[in-house]
Amino acid sequence: MQYLSNISIEELTSFAQTGIIKHLYILNSKLDILNFFDNHDAWFILGKGSNSLILDSALTIPFIKLGKAFQSIAYQNGYVYAKAGTSVPQLMAFSQKEGLSGLEFMSGVPASLGGMIAMNFGCWDRCMKDIVESVDVFIPKKGFVTFTNEECNFDYRSSLFQSLNGLIIGAKLAISHSNSKAVKETINRYVSERLQKQPMRLATFGSIFKNPPSSSAALLIDRAGLKGYQYPRVRISTAHANFMENKGKASSKEALDLIQHIQQDIYNRYNVTLIPEVHIFQ
Repeated sequence: MQYLSNISIEELTSFAQTGIIKHLYILNSKLDILNFFDNHDAWFILGKGSNSLILDSALTIPFIKLGKAFQSIAYQNGYVYAKAGTSVPQLMAFSQKEGLSGLEFMSGVPASLGGMIAMNFGCWDRCMKDIVESVDVFIPKKGFVTFTNEECNFDYRSSLFQSLNGLIIGAKLAISHSNSKAVKETINRYVSERLQKQPMRLATFGSIFKNPPSSSAALLIDRAGLKGYQYPRVRISTAHANFMENKGKASSKEALDLIQHIQQDIYNRYNVTLIPEVHIFQ
């Protein structure tokens, strides 16, 4: 287990907010997991730091990340088994090399597999629910447990793991055989579309809000005239109204204030409550 203290959040999250995490533990084995949870009653799981807003009130709570030992991928009998710390780029590279299709909808997302499963990430009419066969999880006082797809309670941008007091350590994913060229072309097409429609090269959370029923958060924000709205170092993207850009050294308070401002404005105009897709650590 590796312990780090006083680590800048800018280095750990896709939004690159200001702030210092007091305690960070990097877990590299099942023994590390057991030792950490035996000695801590409170914690936050950081992952790759995508879609994460860390408030000042959370900075003294220990954060944990899975280390390189939890970044492996294997293929056997029609399934890919990947550890939860595996990044999306690593999954895409493996899929392309092996000519395996089914994971391409994740292309271009700066996240790890564990986080993608927990939020039931989806795009291009696909979501994690469609490919997850089973998920391996550590639950304090219970040990290592495997959940089937049905037991994960997947729903729109949610799963059992958002409320479960546990740590995803790996998953078995259903894929299909293709060829390297076709997989590469699909990955490149999805990444190209993201680059055209989203501010991928800037510091963002990803989507700020979940889409409300029968509507689009981006459409409502745009219609309200908030696209491009800046306060003071965070801005609603002019490329995509459901993205917030860090214009440089933005604090968690600035980001939260803008999120709440948008929620209030949209509710006042349309009687619609926008629910954050961003995970707020507090």
